[in-house]
Amino acid sequence: MMRAIVLALAVAGLAGGANAQMSTGSWGGEVQHQVSPTVPAGALKQAEEAVRQAHGNPPGAAFRTVKAIEVATVKQSAFANPIDGPASVVCGQYTSGDPASADYFWFFVAIKHGKVLWITSDTPSNSPGDAYYSCQSAGLAD
Repeated sequence: MMRAIVLALAVAGLAGGANAQMSTGSWGGEVQHQVSPTVPAGALKQAEEAVRQAHGNPPGAAFRTVKAIEVATVKQSAFANPIDGPASVVCGQYTSGDPASADYFWFFVAIKHGKVLWITSDTPSNSPGDAYYSCQSAGLAD
C-alpha cells in the first residue's frame, strides 16, 4: 500500500510540476501566448532569451505555443523540495532554425522575482521528455 502511494506521488510530481491558477489566452502573430493575469510582463521575453542562450543564440530560432502562468509553488523534480511562489512558469516549443533539424521541441522555464531558476528542454531525439511532461503537469501542454 505504501509503495503504491509513493509511486503515485512520484508520477504526479514528475519533473517540475506546478500548482497553477486560471489563465487567459491571446494571440501574438503565429505564436499563441497564454498568460495568466498575474504573470510579470517580462516573463515571456526573459524565458525565451534564456532558452536562446542555453542553445547558443542561433539566428533562426523560433518559438510557438508559448504559455505562461503564475504558480503558488514549483519544484524541479518529483523528489525536490517545492519552491514557494509566486513563481512564473513558461512553456512552449522551440526550434533552432537549423534546416538540418527543423523540429520543434518543448522547453520549461521557472522564474521567481525576475531570476531564472532553471530551464528544462527536450531535444527532437528525446521528445516528449521532461520538459513536455513538466509543461503538461502545469497545464500548459496538451
